[in-house]
Amino acid sequence: MPSKAPKLGQANPLNGNRWIDWLHHVRDHYGGKYFLALYLTQALCIRISQALQLQASHFDFKAQTVFIAAFKGHSAVKKPLVPSVRQALQTIKLKGVDSSEKQNFQWPKRGYLFPARRGAKKPYMTRFVVAHTV
Repeated sequence: MPSKAPKLGQANPLNGNRWIDWLHHVRDHYGGKYFLALYLTQALCIRISQALQLQASHFDFKAQTVFIAAFKGHSAVKKPLVPSVRQALQTIKLKGVDSSEKQNFQWPKRGYLFPARRGAKKPYMTRFVVAHTV
């Protein structure tokens, strides 16, 4: 029996090296902030909307946790940072994310990791901006 074709708008999964290749493509062609947003979705097992709402103060590298705000009926939670993720995020915090074509990303000292442009309705970038850009 043939497998079902994916529904319209449904993408095939990016497993293994394909996901890493995709992240590097995003980093190089769309910028470090989009790379970090997508990386956080995978590393923390959260939705893109949750990643975009993260603030610099939500990360506690000494306790190796990150605060995830309440979202869609789920309560707020402190998630542990896996050592490899913690190390990668600390490196990004210190050195930023270099992009070959776009502006490099620098970890903010305070506030949202992904602030919105001036005049936006929300103080952080929305998932629609990421979807339109990427």
